[in-house]
Amino acid sequence: MPDFGQLLTSHINRSGINDSDLARRVGVSRATLIRWKEGLTARPRYREDVLRCAEELRLTPEERDELLIAADFQAEAPPPEVLIAEPAPRPTPVSPAGSDSPPVPARRLWIAASAAVVAVVAGVAVGLALIDFSGEPDYPVAPTGEAPIDFSGEPDHPVAEADEALIVIAPFANYTAGQAGFNIRGRLRDSIDREIAAAGLDGIRIEDWTETVPGHRAALMAAEQSGAAIVIWGEYDSGRVLANLTSIPTENESLGPQVVEIATSPSELPTAININLTAEVRSVALLTLSQVYLQRGEYEPAKTVLYQALEHPPADPTGFANLRYRLGQAYLGGEYADLDEAIWRFTEVLSVQPRSADTYGSRGLAYLERGRPGDEDLAIADLTRASQLAPHLAAPYFNRAAAYIARGRPGDLDRALNDLEQAIRAGVDGPGVYVNRASVYLARGHDGDLDLAFADLDRAIDTDPNLATAWVNRGNALLQRGADGDFDQ
Repeated sequence: MPDFGQLLTSHINRSGINDSDLARRVGVSRATLIRWKEGLTARPRYREDVLRCAEELRLTPEERDELLIAADFQAEAPPPEVLIAEPAPRPTPVSPAGSDSPPVPARRLWIAASAAVVAVVAGVAVGLALIDFSGEPDYPVAPTGEAPIDFSGEPDHPVAEADEALIVIAPFANYTAGQAGFNIRGRLRDSIDREIAAAGLDGIRIEDWTETVPGHRAALMAAEQSGAAIVIWGEYDSGRVLANLTSIPTENESLGPQVVEIATSPSELPTAININLTAEVRSVALLTLSQVYLQRGEYEPAKTVLYQALEHPPADPTGFANLRYRLGQAYLGGEYADLDEAIWRFTEVLSVQPRSADTYGSRGLAYLERGRPGDEDLAIADLTRASQLAPHLAAPYFNRAAAYIARGRPGDLDRALNDLEQAIRAGVDGPGVYVNRASVYLARGHDGDLDLAFADLDRAIDTDPNLATAWVNRGNALLQRGADGDFDQ
């Protein structure tokens, strides 16, 4: 059987994709990819890198599995069918004991929007939290193929101040075989400054990173150390310029960098960088600006900027898909959320990236928020697929638990508990997960569930004393227990 490098080389030659393009789409450096092809590195360190290679090279399932096995990874099992049970009657909502107010319609809570919404399940007001896939990034994805790069030796690297969005631009790697370099970083900085000034934004600072960044993992490390909202990095040779935008994803995402081809031929290169401000350079600026808006939760201006970027979309299909994904995020959040539009945008992305766990997770969240008849089933199907594609992500388990609670069929509460346990094991440790688990215990009502609910709610309140749903649920737990003094409490 051919080894991994031989198989990869054969598939690359058949596809016509060059090494730089494939490395960029997979999220590794070109040098790493060449080491794989030439057998200098026996196999990739991470299984996900092999899957991304297979996806970008459009391999058949059999070819994908052969590549995985050659890299000493387990073959990809076909996704199990999502079984949809027959509809079961929902419990009739009832107002909390002692209240003259009408029952509150079943609805979910977005912690990011600070909405205090209460759902009534089996006579108990149950506040649910969802993980929002468009929130502020706070931890990196699983590493890609590069060896770790230590930036700790840089004593003068920029560091973000409190309440500031820092944008870091690294020098672009020069692969022109000794030819004179181009001031790509300066042109990008000028363009980004111009867009920020036109938008009238403050609290944004642009600084230079001192070293070239050879890949997505190195960019994540730079973002972590500096606290940067975005790290811009890239490479160029005698015929092209590739710009990458990396931000630290949330615990809900496994996105690679957004990629823009600034120039694609030798004749374009000097003009694009040294003379004219091309549409592609402006596209990088607009994507940077939209990312800042999304991280701040300012969804309406994010939409405006993203539509401007769509006027001259990236030629690369992956970059175009990432642009649509961000637009879907903008429609998913905020006061003027348009969930139908968000679902459509995410569906567009899945038509060209059918293995995007982030997009399945985001579309599942949109279905869950929309709440039409049958949407819980659609949400569960999407979130199940997301958990299969990226089992290390906590958000699909967390949000699928909320979907099971909202659907309320026989066995759904037990399924929700299992998912919440998975979410905790995957790294969710905020108060929302304990509020949700307490909600399940209160609704299920097994022996000992009430004590478990109190323990979870106390833990949530200790973590965030201002979380209204925790207090509401604790009050209802006291009403349900009905011991001496509980009504006063």
